[in-house]
Amino acid sequence: MVPDVLGGFMQVVEHYSKPGAQVILPTPGHKPFFKLPLSLGRRVVAVPMLADGEGWKMDLEAIASCLEGEGGIVILCNPHNPIGKVYLKDELVALSKVVEKHHARVLSDEVHAPLVFSGHRHVPYASISDITAGHTVTITSAGKAWNISGLKCAQIIFSNKKDLDLWDSVCFMPEHNVGRLGLVATRAAYLEGGPWLGEVIAYCDANRKLLTSLLRGHAPCVGYREPQGTYLAWLDFRTSGLGDAPAKFLAEQAHVACEEGSQFGPEGTGFVRLNLAMPSALLVEAMTRIGRVLAKPRNHTA
Repeated sequence: MVPDVLGGFMQVVEHYSKPGAQVILPTPGHKPFFKLPLSLGRRVVAVPMLADGEGWKMDLEAIASCLEGEGGIVILCNPHNPIGKVYLKDELVALSKVVEKHHARVLSDEVHAPLVFSGHRHVPYASISDITAGHTVTITSAGKAWNISGLKCAQIIFSNKKDLDLWDSVCFMPEHNVGRLGLVATRAAYLEGGPWLGEVIAYCDANRKLLTSLLRGHAPCVGYREPQGTYLAWLDFRTSGLGDAPAKFLAEQAHVACEEGSQFGPEGTGFVRLNLAMPSALLVEAMTRIGRVLAKPRNHTA
């Protein structure tokens, strides 16, 4: 147990890689993952994901090229924040072959694992084989799915004895600040929170589908692929005429708060990340406002 996922991330990078090691981050990626390894003297190497008509996938050839002769840690975010992708088992197996060949490791962030929609299934990376169990440290929490992040209780999951033995030698301080209320809430969530989680998933599922309809009616120029997991929508404003900072425009003109896609890596420029976990009425209001401002003529300056 550790207080939070990002704190656990820091501990894993510090104790399971060497100073100067590279941390491979498929992008667009979770914002803190760009900065935290740098504070520990590691190098962040962003590897853009590949996008096609079927969605996003990791560029395994590029990852292999980065790992060649260097190794390091590959960050796996599954379900993926911000794009909402839930990785197929075959995709994870393919990644494991690259990682094992180059004697690297995987740090698997599975904090959104409970939030997966019908038709998709979360596969814990370390569970696939003895090989993945041997080179993986997994971090998760009840914080996202049950909205208890502020209570400070995340989990690092070890899948081989060598990694666990190392943790046992350094774990006192990382575990020291876990919240007591977080322990109680986490236990309640995992043991008794299934019905509540089911309602949350159903509500967010309805919202992700509602967003498809709302965009079609109010902002057809905005690209959107319904997320397979998480409660996040990744919206493509690149053809909307809003430039490289659409979130800034939406906040100022539509009074709708999103996060700028460029914060998740250069591949996110022109995108925004929208939180779907809101009352449906507010989602309708937000898309109505966005549609209204997109319909207005705008002056373009060089």
